[in-house]
Amino acid sequence: MASPKVQVPAEPTREQQYVRSLIAQLSQPDTEDMITELLETSALSNDIHPIFARSQWDDLSHLDLLRIAPALVLASRMLTSFRAVHFWHALLRGPRRTVSYGGGEIRQRFDLMHDPATSLPPSEADLVLEMLAGMARKIRMSFKEQKSSHGYCTLLKRLWSPNDKPMLGIVVALEQLKLLELADKPWFFLLARWIHLAITLVHEVAHAVSAEYYGWRGEGYFGDNKFIEMGEAFVEWLIGGDLEADDEAQVTSMAMTEVGTSGRSRGYKSCGTSASHVERMPPSIHHWLVGAAYAWKLFLQKFWLEEMPSSAGMALQPARFGCGCARCPEVTDDQLWRWHREERACVVATWPLCPEIDQVCVRR
Repeated sequence: MASPKVQVPAEPTREQQYVRSLIAQLSQPDTEDMITELLETSALSNDIHPIFARSQWDDLSHLDLLRIAPALVLASRMLTSFRAVHFWHALLRGPRRTVSYGGGEIRQRFDLMHDPATSLPPSEADLVLEMLAGMARKIRMSFKEQKSSHGYCTLLKRLWSPNDKPMLGIVVALEQLKLLELADKPWFFLLARWIHLAITLVHEVAHAVSAEYYGWRGEGYFGDNKFIEMGEAFVEWLIGGDLEADDEAQVTSMAMTEVGTSGRSRGYKSCGTSASHVERMPPSIHHWLVGAAYAWKLFLQKFWLEEMPSSAGMALQPARFGCGCARCPEVTDDQLWRWHREERACVVATWPLCPEIDQVCVRR
């Protein structure tokens, strides 16, 4: 009787060896295995979109590229996800009409052509993917110091030749890169920062696409949104709101905020940016907590291959639970959340919530 064959582990490739050597430089003795595994699979992934490839970035070292690799994979999957493809198709081929937005502003409004619960026809989906791949030739990416913790899209001043089109620049706050130091950072903090960076990237790509197809003198106006801000429109369409990550390492939840808040225009103005396109955004202070289970599944390939298609992309929108208190976020797991907002901190007790949740709000 023949003896059973012993499976010999395959020797790591040169690329794997190099990535592991970089991870060894970044990680600490107490860095969780799940983080180092996620870094390796992300760095070796073929899913990073050409827009976010290393060749697109100015002055980004191999170590820094490794730090942001999970965010690049996540942003790439978001950019070409089920509902995202419908959004881009609406921008490219959807019905347009001229909309008077008051104060003499005239904008182009674009709408969906197909039911977003169904897949686009293959030829139309290919058109969208071709457009996004082409945008990689028109965008440069960089990290720079800035007041905002997010990013912005700009028109680059340099022209390579008189016949070249101006290139679009996406600038991300350097703070987002600095916060991704692995030392003394718990796993959820890193997941939250990668999610925040991924959302920033797709937000700014939406601005770049708008600039390419609508020009710089007025962004498109999507569907029945009550505001003109292409990045916000795309993120709201994709995940149902804006996910924010707290910088405190011990926090184990993210805050989900409705797009369109009274503080949005103040935030733009504080950074020296014109707020004319957001001053009409609807006031809202509704916010909820998003827990660790949602954050972790965004980095699982199974989620993107199975749950996203079966839900027509709605699985990307976290559930909203429980109390309707306008001052307190809502919790989805047994976590303590300290939320700072406009000189006020709300301390929310652990689950289950008391019906009189409003009583746990405290002024600071």
